[in-house]
Amino acid sequence: MSTTTPTLSQGRVLIGIAVLLVVVLFAPTRTSAHGGDSGTAANNYRSEITDPGADGLTWNTRGGDGLVALSNDTGRDVVVFGYQAEPYLRFVPGEGVYRNLLSPATYLNEDRFGDVDMPSGASASVEPDWVQVSTDNLYAWHDHRTHWMSRTDPPMVANDPSSEHLILDFEIPLQIGNDSPTSAGGKLRWLPDVAWWPPIVTLAATASALVVAVALVTRPTENRWAPLARVATIIVLLVVAANIARVIDDLAKSATSSERTLTIVTAVVTLAAVVALCIRAWNGHPGGFGALAVAALILMLLYGGEAAGELSAPQLDTALPEWIRRLTIAASYAVVAPALLTAGIAAWWHARNVRDTAPSESPITATST
Repeated sequence: MSTTTPTLSQGRVLIGIAVLLVVVLFAPTRTSAHGGDSGTAANNYRSEITDPGADGLTWNTRGGDGLVALSNDTGRDVVVFGYQAEPYLRFVPGEGVYRNLLSPATYLNEDRFGDVDMPSGASASVEPDWVQVSTDNLYAWHDHRTHWMSRTDPPMVANDPSSEHLILDFEIPLQIGNDSPTSAGGKLRWLPDVAWWPPIVTLAATASALVVAVALVTRPTENRWAPLARVATIIVLLVVAANIARVIDDLAKSATSSERTLTIVTAVVTLAAVVALCIRAWNGHPGGFGALAVAALILMLLYGGEAAGELSAPQLDTALPEWIRRLTIAASYAVVAPALLTAGIAAWWHARNVRDTAPSESPITATST
């Protein structure tokens, strides 16, 4: 008795290819903490505040050298000065944080390289025009004194990018109450890349070994190989779950509502497509293994390739533990190995099954030919 083999129709294949092309072409690219296209969320520069300037001032940096955050617990007003010694920020206990609308720093800090059009009224010599920007005693801003202002790396980095370097020492001038002006001090360092391949190789080898183990201890039934399909499908769905967590992390860093909307729409479309392909693969029909391979390729292209730089960056701008975010990206690459291996095993079994079940030539037919 011959067996029938269900396969993906040409229409479904074309739809799958079309979806893949759409999401690749229109997937959002990662924006930096500095805004625009001036950098990435993963970088090699790290700003560190080594001297807070006074007791009660707590400093943090975000995104490597992206943002400086100050929390004022001194119980007194704190003024942070701009680049021309003008009042830029004012921390008022019990009220929040105010920013000087006429400070040149207000506008220069909107771009990583200060490449902005300065309003005519902005000047360091006029009286401050304070506008409240926070009701808390904590505020974060981009400060050009804390990062490398050139679009090219410093010579020491260009000559030896594989070593750590001290790029510069910096100061942020400020005043507490009516005390004499003081400053917070810090250092900007260059950190070399980390090895990108160990997590990919480890995850790919582990998942592939699991697929091989299932293939060795189970046998296909009729025209299906459900156990093999299901273990590979579960692996793909685990990577989907990991990337949902990464999407949530990305949303927390999105600067605008349009960025958040684009991130949500892209994630819903792409991950829903991957889940639909996994459902097609669940029962182990031959065509389902091809669907599973397509699902893995979508994850690799959109959730691996889109964030490839984060695998080697020594620091990441993330609310998650860095090792977790790295693993989600590595898994998006590694998932291709077990998916393609599963499809290869299924194709080999299917070819053998077709060969074994094909009707042999009768002696009469053989003689007549």
